[in-house]
Amino acid sequence: MKNEIVIKDQGIATRAKELKKIEKRVKELVQNHHEPSTQDSIKRAIKQYANYCNEKELSATSFSSLVEYIGFMSTKCKFTENCKNNISCKECITISKLKGDTRKQKHIKMKHSTIQKHVSHIRPHIKDINKDQLKVLMTGLQKTKYSEGRGKVMGKALTLDLLEITIKDINTKTLAGKRDKALLLCGFYGAFRISELINLRISDLTETEKGLTVLIRESKTDKENEGMYKYLPYTSIDMCPVRAIKEYIEANGTTEGYIFNGTSKNSTGSKISRQTAHRIMKKYNADFSCHSLRSGFVTSASHAGGTIQEIQQQTGHKTANMILHYTRSIDVTKNNAVNKLV
Repeated sequence: MKNEIVIKDQGIATRAKELKKIEKRVKELVQNHHEPSTQDSIKRAIKQYANYCNEKELSATSFSSLVEYIGFMSTKCKFTENCKNNISCKECITISKLKGDTRKQKHIKMKHSTIQKHVSHIRPHIKDINKDQLKVLMTGLQKTKYSEGRGKVMGKALTLDLLEITIKDINTKTLAGKRDKALLLCGFYGAFRISELINLRISDLTETEKGLTVLIRESKTDKENEGMYKYLPYTSIDMCPVRAIKEYIEANGTTEGYIFNGTSKNSTGSKISRQTAHRIMKKYNADFSCHSLRSGFVTSASHAGGTIQEIQQQTGHKTANMILHYTRSIDVTKNNAVNKLV
């Protein structure tokens, strides 16, 4: 199996038994996660941790093993397993060039958020976990990151005015162009997560006098699959998500299945992948990603006077914290009380 844990030393029965138990629990755990990407993330994190413990002859269920693994991840290169962990690692530089990373001339550590994600997947399998000590350790790693100048950088928001410029560059005479325009407008006005956007089906759309209501069958924050609805309005002709979607569906000649699918002969009828969606976005503006559409909606709606509750209704955020995070991070000069003193 692709994600099967390899036991290096079959003679150590205790460690082998521990790893097999973890592997069994992982299989049970991932069944409760609806997103395939989440399942893959859990399996990958557990596999890497288990193999590390096997290599170092550590107990996989011990908290001390997790602490040692966190230390390993904090110095580990994000590109390769064989990194020498130094500033002039040739393998880091070579692989980073191949992946198009702009920081080509230095060892590149794993992000704090990536380490945190791995830890969240591993910690349910640790028997003697010390939550307070773990919290201190992770907070210390984050402070180290900021002191090294590797603080969190918010992705750029594709606001409405920038989206209008981007849409004008799309050649809508082709089927791919019609799809791309519909994808961008739908992603922005619907404030969709990328997983929600690529999984939309034609049967999820219901036309009304004001626009389209869109059923979201599965979502990151909807673990019970209760579903939620979003609303796409009629707007000016050139920027209308409803017209763009209808024009693309009509040109594509489909009446069922996924809305956004491949346009080549080999991919017709199959939904586009996350990678394809990101490539489409980068094709028209290299400075943005698909998530820029969602954050751009939040920013534009906030600047237009939308309340947090109104924005939440469209984005599907469970709490207001993330929305406040978006609006604070994009432009600190907007809606700032200091402007009233100038």
